[in-house]
Amino acid sequence: MEADWDVEIGPDAAAIVVPWDGFIDLRSDSCSAVETIAEASSVVPLRDALIRLNSRESRTFTSKCDVWWLTSEAIDHDEFGTDSESAAFGFASYIDVLLLEANQFASFRFHERLVKQLAGKLRTVDLANCRVDLVVRASTVDSCSGYGITVYTAGCGQSPGEAQTSWQEVLQRAVNATIENVPLCALGE
Repeated sequence: MEADWDVEIGPDAAAIVVPWDGFIDLRSDSCSAVETIAEASSVVPLRDALIRLNSRESRTFTSKCDVWWLTSEAIDHDEFGTDSESAAFGFASYIDVLLLEANQFASFRFHERLVKQLAGKLRTVDLANCRVDLVVRASTVDSCSGYGITVYTAGCGQSPGEAQTSWQEVLQRAVNATIENVPLCALGE
């Protein structure tokens, strides 16, 4: 699997802000609340990812998400670990993920180590036609400053169905890695 990480922090960079007008707290009742999110109610793998990231066993919660189709022109087959024939159609998503533990949320170094660790683990997964990008962003939650991660996942294929299947696989792997590794990444400098 192709996996990379980045940091986008600065005055012109997008930030993750919670709450925002229309924010839905999925930690309180993720199964029923997720159905009120248009993207999640119509795209089952996204719905399932949001439920898992906001579940009791997860040390995270989510803020925003979206899904979209990619044109063949937007797909660099080398960046998806595939050939040009398998890059005819693409499907992608993003989910803004925040950490529940206050010290982790406030630590840039923690986030940087976490995305490096996640990208490294995801690169070892034998999965073609997909990629994941993990972007550390500045974040504000209830007026507390910290950081969050935008998790971008994308899959491609020779047909729209193959593209969605590839995307679903990479999304599931990225969510699993995030849930499994947040409490394992050490906070210490």
